[in-house]
Amino acid sequence: MAKDYSSLNKDDLIKVIEQLQSRKKYGLVWDEERTKEKFEKDSENAIPVLSAVKEKSIATNNNSQTHILIEGDNYHALSVLNYTHQNSIDLIYIDPPYNTGKQDFKYNDKWVDDEDGFKHSKWLSFMSKRLRITKQLLKEDGLFIAHIDEHESSTLNLLLDDIFGEENNLGVMVWDKKNPKGDARGVSAQHEYLFVYAKNASEVFKTEKIQRPKRNALKIIEKANELFARKNSIDIPNDLKIIARKYKLPKELLEEYKRDINLEVINSEFQEWIKKQSFSGGETAYSKIDDNGDVYRLVSMAWPNKKKAPADYFIPLIHPVTGKACPIPGRGWRNPPTTMKLLLDKGLVVFGKDESVQPQRKYLLKENMFENIPSILSFGSSDDSLLRDMNVEFENPKPVEFCKQIIEWFSPKDGIILDFFAGSGTVAHAVLDLNKNGDSNRQAILSTNNELNGNEASVLNRTYAGVK
Repeated sequence: MAKDYSSLNKDDLIKVIEQLQSRKKYGLVWDEERTKEKFEKDSENAIPVLSAVKEKSIATNNNSQTHILIEGDNYHALSVLNYTHQNSIDLIYIDPPYNTGKQDFKYNDKWVDDEDGFKHSKWLSFMSKRLRITKQLLKEDGLFIAHIDEHESSTLNLLLDDIFGEENNLGVMVWDKKNPKGDARGVSAQHEYLFVYAKNASEVFKTEKIQRPKRNALKIIEKANELFARKNSIDIPNDLKIIARKYKLPKELLEEYKRDINLEVINSEFQEWIKKQSFSGGETAYSKIDDNGDVYRLVSMAWPNKKKAPADYFIPLIHPVTGKACPIPGRGWRNPPTTMKLLLDKGLVVFGKDESVQPQRKYLLKENMFENIPSILSFGSSDDSLLRDMNVEFENPKPVEFCKQIIEWFSPKDGIILDFFAGSGTVAHAVLDLNKNGDSNRQAILSTNNELNGNEASVLNRTYAGVK
């Protein structure tokens, strides 16, 4: 219904015009005035205070991190943390209400359903206030990750762009849960989204913080080291030893079958070993061992685009043995002459047996141990076995192994992880599990409003006790 401005005086009209002109030309707009939370007026000039409940504490190891569980409205919890932990959190990892209209989001003590005309405005008001505090808690290179499904994914994306800035949007991961929803009216969604933002992307990009180690790289390097250690030794092939033992042949008869374990033999065994593994991914292309014992792969040095390279990218490379020029790729070399000289000086250009073979670039696995995190993650939808064992009902808990993977990728081993939608405590469980192996000492800070029939704190406490 249009508002009647005819009765306003000049000063009031000027205020209306100024307000209209100050509005965003692009982005989210929602009715904040009609969707205020009850506590807002009460908390304007009040600072919430936390008090420890000693009887609920669980001590299992005095040398381990002290994890924190805050019971109460998460807005108040974030306000307190803004005094104690401002610019201190490494990773904020949340799974907020999805606003499905099926009693998953309560606002001002009432469930928000599909019939609520302010359904999206209430959700945005609720999230906006909390996320703006959230940003202040992160370190300069801190990261924020939020799960969400199709109900609010588009609005959350715009809201996060507004709060963190589009330049700090590091991408969206699609979680394939392998379980299509059965109540869809159209396309049946079997995925959710994980939005990843940085407080300051330029600080994040200074490190390998948003890359993951190549899954099998260490195994490949370990096997290469094992084989390379035998270089220049003498050996009789194992199958001949078996025959000699079986037929009780004298060892002297096998002398002529002795072989030098040279680099060619080592590489042959190495490549046979790789073929027998169930590895998948880019690291399996690293299937050669060089004179230094380093694992490498060969990559074309040809100009990658359809157009030709600049003129100075056509300088010939001279074969080190024959002294003749090697063939230049049709569109030129990939790199300028200065880079080509640097690669040659470092021994990272591999020539063929003679000048007829085009040289290739050597990529060392030890220098390429990390890869970007993929946008599509395949993982089962939920894992409630621990909760069932404890006779606790909780719908759709996140899989612990999935959470562990996200936390490992996006936080340092001594990082502080905050989850202010604690739910069943999966993030805490994942942190405790990671700390078990000894090379991780992360701290979990959780907040829960304890609204789901009093189950949340019970689940969290029992999860802590169960995991230790």
